[in-house]
Amino acid sequence: MKKTVLIIIIVLLGIGIFAYPYVADYLSEVNSSRAVQEYAEAVETLDDATLDEEMAKARKYNDELAGDPVHDPFVPGSGMVRSQEYANILNVGGSMGQIEIPKIEVKLPIYHGTTEETLQKGIGHLEGTSLPVGGPRTHAVLTGHRGLSNAHMFTDLIELQEGDMFYLHILKETLAYKVDKISVKEPEDTAELGLFTGQDYVTLITCTPYGINSHRLIVRGTRVIPYIPGMEEEDAALANSGWTEEERLLFFAGIITASIMLLLIILALIWRRRRDKREKQRAAEKAERENAEILKRLDEELHAKDTVSAEIEILEQEKSAENAALDEAEIPDEETLAEDAAPAKTEIPDEENPAGEEQQEERHS
Repeated sequence: MKKTVLIIIIVLLGIGIFAYPYVADYLSEVNSSRAVQEYAEAVETLDDATLDEEMAKARKYNDELAGDPVHDPFVPGSGMVRSQEYANILNVGGSMGQIEIPKIEVKLPIYHGTTEETLQKGIGHLEGTSLPVGGPRTHAVLTGHRGLSNAHMFTDLIELQEGDMFYLHILKETLAYKVDKISVKEPEDTAELGLFTGQDYVTLITCTPYGINSHRLIVRGTRVIPYIPGMEEEDAALANSGWTEEERLLFFAGIITASIMLLLIILALIWRRRRDKREKQRAAEKAERENAEILKRLDEELHAKDTVSAEIEILEQEKSAENAALDEAEIPDEETLAEDAAPAKTEIPDEENPAGEEQQEERHS
């Protein structure tokens, strides 16, 4: 029993280890999709005046950034510490917007700041860079983790090439950007993250190489104007791998079903093995009992045979004794044999002497 429980635990652990990345990534996508949906619903509740006011605050914030240095977003404590005003600008439902990258099938919420807590749940806006509302001489920097065990985030950012598109959904506006430069830099090299006269840039940053994270992958996009509604859908259709949300659900359901079936098969094999073992044991015990009975019968037969043989021997001895006695009684001695062998003396009466016969008769009488 203990062995069976141990096998079941090992199998469940194996299934869990195998399925964890897929399940965790799926749950992360569900949470991100929920955050995106909540943001869209929150924006819909705002009137035009409130939306215009938020955009005005964001542009004013960007105008005040000129000359501020930019720091590495992945080094704790290296970012700028600004007033509480930053966290309140474009804060709708806890996030400032969404980023969509059709080629790598990413649609994630954008949050204020680049704390570890923020980067675990979505994309962080690097404080000290322009807010992502566009405009001349703006440069917003968005950062995301790569290779998380429980989320996809910017893991596939390395697949982007120059000319690929990504989109920012801020309030009710959509801003389109085309990748125009991809580079790998050391964490201290932030020169390319600054402002450039007349340019409207958004840069995406993640760590590289995968698992080492000693450098930064920098993917810069330049604003494409005008944005034509539906551009992201066309890009998504071109880059679509064929995995719809329903197909993903079916895939994960298939993994879970296959895992359960594998567990049932293993349990069935264990049960069958134990059953065969029990049957073999019962068969061996039955054969042992049958052999014991056969040996017992043989022993009884041999004992009976020995008894009969002894009785026969006794009878033979008795018969021999009887025969010997009979033989002694029937065999005459030599004198008897001699007498029997002698001829009998018969007196023949003399015709001429009848008197003699009479005399003989008188003697007998």
